[in-house]
Parts: sequence; structure tokens; C-alpha cells
Amino acid sequence: MKSLMMLLPLMGIAVFASAQPRGTIKGATFNSVSVPSDTFAFAVGDIYNYQSRFMQLNSVSPLTEKIEHLSHWAIIPTPIVPPFIYLVQLYGVASVYLPEQRRYHIWAVGDLGDNVETDNFMLEGNGLGWKQILCPNVGTPLTLNQPNNILSSISIGSDLDTWAVGYYNSDDQTNMPVALHGSVNKSVWVSVNIDAPVTFNGAINSMLKSVSVVDKNNAWAVGYSWTNNFDSKTMQRANYTLELIEHWDGNKWSVMSPPSDPELNSRQLNGVFAINENDVWAVGSETILGSGTYILIEHWNGSLWEKENTRLVGMLNGVYATSTTDIWTVGTGNTSPLSTIGALILHSSGSTWKRINNPYRQKADCTLNSVSGNSRNNIWAVGGWGGYTIAEHWNGFSWRAYQTK
Repeated sequence: MKSLMMLLPLMGIAVFASAQPRGTIKGATFNSVSVPSDTFAFAVGDIYNYQSRFMQLNSVSPLTEKIEHLSHWAIIPTPIVPPFIYLVQLYGVASVYLPEQRRYHIWAVGDLGDNVETDNFMLEGNGLGWKQILCPNVGTPLTLNQPNNILSSISIGSDLDTWAVGYYNSDDQTNMPVALHGSVNKSVWVSVNIDAPVTFNGAINSMLKSVSVVDKNNAWAVGYSWTNNFDSKTMQRANYTLELIEHWDGNKWSVMSPPSDPELNSRQLNGVFAINENDVWAVGSETILGSGTYILIEHWNGSLWEKENTRLVGMLNGVYATSTTDIWTVGTGNTSPLSTIGALILHSSGSTWKRINNPYRQKADCTLNSVSGNSRNNIWAVGGWGGYTIAEHWNGFSWRAYQTK
């Protein structure tokens, strides 16, 4: 029996326990994970604190955890915020090991705010603790409508060049993309102008959800845009979403043309990963009127963006690759609207996409929000299940669920 269990992963059959673990903190979810080495992985998210008779408002607090040597996940304490701040969320994390300094450098981004506005929120850490870093907000405060700033994602390039992206509310309350530039070598962040799509009706709502940095001369950011009015230029209908793809060439950010869509389906991108300047993957979802919402995978081949031929019900949230022949993407979904919608993991060797078994595949109300690794045999995926955190690890043969806090 023991020898058979050892052979099952080699045959492509996932092996996992019948009872899948999940975190113990109610209202918690992981939004992002980063894996800087074989030793550590870091995950960030938030905890929704439900209203009680002692609290006048529901509140959200940040959550950061780490795991060492595949042992157990442990909480990393975050800085205490003032009592009037009831909303603190973390959406993205990026980390790197600096061998010459024998330390880890970690960035986490999100937003914090009261019942009026939210500001960009950034933490800098070393794996033991965090400190809050001042970073610029975009937008002009108004008397009645304060600008909301949110950072959705952060990425560190091979040369330690770093970008954080998100969005803010402009003076006319239109969502606009934002990009902050920094480096591991210094804790100074500056806002950099980034293009936004426009129509005959003027600027439209746009937000960036994910960024991936190759180096100081090459970075990609993705998200989506929408308009509240019909646009005669693109034939874009009201509340129709269009994928937003931006590229940094070392001098400026530019909007890139997405794959053609004759059917004008609503599309949005939630995750991006750049293997190199000519090989970039982006994932999200596509809503087809009268049919449903399906996963969306797009690829940059160095010349143009192309849509992959996939037909699974659901949504993809994160993507990661160790090479051009080892690409992973995660989210939630199944083969048809009638099937249980659970955690979804897909893998590609560079040609076709294959669904991979995972411990949370048949768990309703379960989604994976992020995937990251540092080798073919060390990949983590994190998310949430029924109001609790989940994390699973790929060891080169199968996915295994790990207990989180």
C-alpha cells in the first residue's frame, strides 16, 4: 500500500487527505503569496471583523503570515493603526532574498481608511516584522468626495526595480489607474504618470489589478476598464468591461491593444506574469451574455496579445511561471455551470492547458487568489474557503493542503 501511494503522484494522480485544512481565523482570506526561496513563503490578506454590539462599524484588519521549511504557517504581527482607522487591507506582496546581506526584503501593499476615504498603504518587512512606509496618494481632496487610493499589486524585478499599481478616484469620481515606482535598495516611492483609455465621451473608469516586473526597462500591468455610457468609437456598451493592458519600456507606460473581440464580450484581467520581454501571461474572466462567466487566458508573444482557447466556467485570479514550459494559473471554476464551483488550478507546458487536481477542487465557496514559487518543485497557491484562509503547496508531483492560522 505504501509503495502504491508513492507511485500515484508519478502517475499524475493527486494524493491528499480526505479532510482539507483551513485557517482558524473567522472572516480571513489570503489575497497574495510570494516565494523568495526554498525556505520561506509569505502570504498577505485581510480579516473581516463582523459587527457586534460593542462595535458601531464592521472593520477590516490586515493579515500577514509566513511558512518556513514547509513546517507550519505563523502570523507576522503588523503595525498598530490609529483607532479611527477601521479599514486596512493587503492585496499584494513581493519578496526577495538578498544573499550578500543574508536577509529577506518584503513589500506588502493595500489600502487603509476611515468612513470617508482610503489611502495607499504599504509595509516593508524582513520576515520577522513590518514597518509602515509612506507612499504618495493621487488625486485632489474634495469637500464632499475624498479621493480613494488603493494599491492592488507589487512586483520586484531581477535588478530589484519595483512597481506597485492600483487605482484612485479622480475629481469627477472616475476610477483611474495609478503606478508607484520604487526599489528594494531605498524606501522612497514616487508616483509615475500612466496612460488611461479614453473614448469619445472622455476618460472612462480604469483600474489595475496586477503587475509583473522583468527589470527597469520592462514591466507589465493589467486590469480592466468600463464606461457608464455607450461609446460609438469602440461600440462599447454601457457597463461593458474591457481588459486593460499597460507596458513600461523604461521611459513611460503605454496602453497595449488586447486581443480582438468581435463578439464584444465583457473581459477583465486579474493577474499577470512576465517570464521575459517576449513571453507574458495574463489571466481573468470573460462574461458572455446569455451563457455565463468563463476563464480568460491571454499571451504576449513579443509582437501581439492572443487569447488562449479555453472553455471552463469560472474566473482566474493569479498566474506564475518558472519557465516558458511551466506555467500555472489559479482561481475558481469548473467544467460546467451545473458542477460544483471550487478551487481551480491549471497548468501548461507551453501548448495546451490541463486542469490539475487539488485538495479544494470540490469545495464550494472556495477560491484561490494567488500563486507563486521559486522553482518547479516549490510553488504555493493561497486563497479563501468559507471565510477562512487556505494554502496549498506543489512539490513537483502533487498539491498538498497546509494548515494556516
